[in-house]
Amino acid sequence: MTAQKPWLLMSACAFAFMLQGAANYNVSGVVVDSRSQRPLANVRVSLAPTTARVEKLEQVTNQEGRFSFLVSQAGKYTLQITKPGYPIQSYRQASFAGISSAIAVRDDQDTSHIVFQASRGGVITGQIKDEDSEPVTNALVTIFQSAIVGGERKILPHGQARADATGNFRVPGLLRGSYYVCAMGRPWFADSLLQLETANRQRQRISARILTTGPPPG
Repeated sequence: MTAQKPWLLMSACAFAFMLQGAANYNVSGVVVDSRSQRPLANVRVSLAPTTARVEKLEQVTNQEGRFSFLVSQAGKYTLQITKPGYPIQSYRQASFAGISSAIAVRDDQDTSHIVFQASRGGVITGQIKDEDSEPVTNALVTIFQSAIVGGERKILPHGQARADATGNFRVPGLLRGSYYVCAMGRPWFADSLLQLETANRQRQRISARILTTGPPPG
């Protein structure tokens, strides 16, 4: 019986220890529509440690709505999704309070059967009018959301839109919650007055230039 060389045995033991220490945790599941419960394909899913969200992993769900990540470290992770028609949202997010659930990755937790309930985005539409009930063209509309952050209720900006020529606006992609609408703009005749004022200033500059220059020499 041939004796094994000691350095070969030590190398094999060290390699086995490395394999045993590099445990992989599986974070996988399916994304479904919260109303129809149908799987959603082509959803962009991201997974990141709660303490280092820039170190995120991303992938797109397959035709069965499934995703799967392998991570090497235990800890808490944030799981987020986005898809056209579905605003960015986190796992088990309570939109009215801005709170979501982290994924606890460790040996005693099953993280391979996650069901992500994706909520469709809501829409706020309306028309901006002045005190004479005339539409305000090109008004800037800002949406603010009432949310609880750090145990305190705060009013946070949540998007902007421009009203069209008839004062109508539309802000899509909003999660369920309470919102405030703020509009800033000028009445329909203000642009005409500004254009007239600009034209008058240009004429005054031209007249002043002619008077300064004087008539051409004879």
